[in-house]
Amino acid sequence: MTQLTICAVQHDIVWEDPLANFAQIEKLLTASQNSANLIILPEFFAVGFSPLMAGLADTASGTTLEWMKRLASIQGAVVAGSVPVLTAKGVVNRFYWVNKEGKTAWYDKLHLFSIGGENQHLVRGYSRTRIETDGWKFMPQVCYDLRFPVFARNEYNNGVYAYDVLIYTANWPASRTHHWRSLLIARAIENQCFVIGVNRTGTDGTGLIHQGNTMVIDFMGNILKEAIGIHPQTVEAVLDYESLDGWRKRFLVAEDWDKISLPGWNDFNLTC
Repeated sequence: MTQLTICAVQHDIVWEDPLANFAQIEKLLTASQNSANLIILPEFFAVGFSPLMAGLADTASGTTLEWMKRLASIQGAVVAGSVPVLTAKGVVNRFYWVNKEGKTAWYDKLHLFSIGGENQHLVRGYSRTRIETDGWKFMPQVCYDLRFPVFARNEYNNGVYAYDVLIYTANWPASRTHHWRSLLIARAIENQCFVIGVNRTGTDGTGLIHQGNTMVIDFMGNILKEAIGIHPQTVEAVLDYESLDGWRKRFLVAEDWDKISLPGWNDFNLTC
């Protein structure tokens, strides 16, 4: 698949109410009449970034994952987003990737937002995740991970890149919008990849304001699509692999990337 159509859902998360959020997301997707291969939802799209996140956690086969599977089947697309999940090691902030057949991949957020107390309620992940599908390779990350460029570092070996698309799903506050925009663009340029940043909008249950700024950025740092205004909406864009490959070949920075030690990959190979 040389072209990939993505749909990023920017919505105003209803505080601690999964069923209301499922309905809102379905309404936005119905209105958009999208034909996406990949639908991406914000961090904690079902409950919000609540101090009660551990108590709101799903089990590994819980209600939110089952809803994601149903939505993926109905839409005929991958559905992705992060969910608090109770595992054997404790509650994690888990980025789920669910394809239309119901097959699942995941990444557990490594950088917990200690400033906001996330580390007091959740346990961190320890590896990077790479998901390969239809010739594309994705690296999913969650919110605060955006501030750690070494963790996101792409790799290049014998003409092969570790990934083609970085995905950030977030609850990023309006007060730090400049950081959000600047860091997303930087990750795209330095890693020669597409970057998708999906953020919530609206005011959460603690009074924190979010203004969305959901963005799709190409490998040169150009903004392909961006949310218009702060209202709930979908942002749709087409990623073209041939354009990415052409730029990488013309401007082979990867040959000179620093050689650094990074956590290993947790690899998944799933079709869209």
